[in-house]
Amino acid sequence: MFRCSLILAIASIAGHAVAGDSGMADVDFLLLGNRGTVKRITFAVEIDGKPHSAVWDDALAELMTYYDDDRNGELSPAEAKRLPAPFMLRQTLWNPVSQFGRGIPSTKDLDADGDERITRRELVGWYRERGVGGVTVGAGLAPSSAALTSAILQVLDLDHNQAVSAAEWKNAPAALSALDVNSDEMISPQELLPRLNYPGTSGAHLWGPIKPLTDQHSVIRDLPLRLAAQLMDVELNIPTESSRKQEVTADAHTLRVNLSRSSPPTTATVAADDVRVSIRSDEGVLRQRIETAARRLRTRFQAADADSDSCSDAAETKRKDQADLRALVDAADHYRDGRITVEELNTWIKLQEKLAAGQVLITILDFRRGVFEILDANADGRLSPRELGSTEENVQEFYKEHPDTFDPASVPRQVRVIISRGRPQTVLVAVRHDAPEWFRAMDRNQDGDVSSREFIGDPTAFQRLDRDGDRLISPDEIDQH
Repeated sequence: MFRCSLILAIASIAGHAVAGDSGMADVDFLLLGNRGTVKRITFAVEIDGKPHSAVWDDALAELMTYYDDDRNGELSPAEAKRLPAPFMLRQTLWNPVSQFGRGIPSTKDLDADGDERITRRELVGWYRERGVGGVTVGAGLAPSSAALTSAILQVLDLDHNQAVSAAEWKNAPAALSALDVNSDEMISPQELLPRLNYPGTSGAHLWGPIKPLTDQHSVIRDLPLRLAAQLMDVELNIPTESSRKQEVTADAHTLRVNLSRSSPPTTATVAADDVRVSIRSDEGVLRQRIETAARRLRTRFQAADADSDSCSDAAETKRKDQADLRALVDAADHYRDGRITVEELNTWIKLQEKLAAGQVLITILDFRRGVFEILDANADGRLSPRELGSTEENVQEFYKEHPDTFDPASVPRQVRVIISRGRPQTVLVAVRHDAPEWFRAMDRNQDGDVSSREFIGDPTAFQRLDRDGDRLISPDEIDQH
């Protein structure tokens, strides 16, 4: 029954991964619990309110128009040979204004029906079969989690018996606060382990959708997440005997993510057995990077235009510091006359902006069973006074079976997922809150609270604002005052 139920769940989910004529579907993952629970997580991504697949449709249409010299709505083999290689289009995720190199070596695969004409449908299908036009997924392992867990438990183990009791967890706020070497009332990973790179490499391993899971990096293969499109390539094993007696569930969670400057971040948590996946959206750095790159190119173009004829050629870009402009003359010279005009430059930049618009990255970071991440409730990479005060409460659930023995293996596995345009601004969460200007000015460590040490007013005023008496003023307490 277990195997049959699991196969049925996989079949129904994998079927959802195929879209209609638009080519690319929303991104489907399966979250696999260790006791048989299977949950589907679907990311329906929009860019400024427009479906992600439609943004890529526009970008690839712009690409075809750019290389369609005779404007007949199709590409001849000669025109198509100048198209950028799929790798170069994928690279716009990291470098939004590139030169594209020398084109593709052969157009044979592009011309699917062999009629010497490449249609838009053929072009779109060819690129998407090679990983262009969808969401890029990168996965990484936070290597510091186990070391941080050991460091925390060592600090709390006051009797040095190689175990942390409930009483020692009760003393955790005082024990951990003693590590605050810079007196900012926050405990950073570096104060637990000096010179630590936290959280470590993020999204370092590309999760290729056109490769079977067995060919992916071990960090990806070990994740409790699976791309639905790859499910039929692997056998999923959930080994415990008890789980074989259970029906497999396949709950669906669809998250609509609009990557826009005006939209608030999307946040969610999905759990399956003892695996927790925290999800948030991030505007990302790509929009700002391409705006900056476009301004720089236009400025450098004007500076190189020595005769002020609104053109730039190889002679005007011969200095060593103008190598990027020389490459641009070759790449953006649409009419192949050895120079580029202002109009050609602007057309090139417009194409680059279109191709960068749909570059969405899903970053998956596996923290395994890290205790630091359990205590760091807001995921900003620091333990605040409020989080330190909640330490005992946060670990209470792990004492249910053995009330005086803490087992690190009982900590839920934690995976964080960030959806962004290009790289995320940060894989950690920036603490934001609505509060008066005086509150933000006093909140020197920017943890979202004003402590008694940070408060510079009269002590009686602090006591009046601190309604719950925890020696911290929150924005909510100001609203209630």
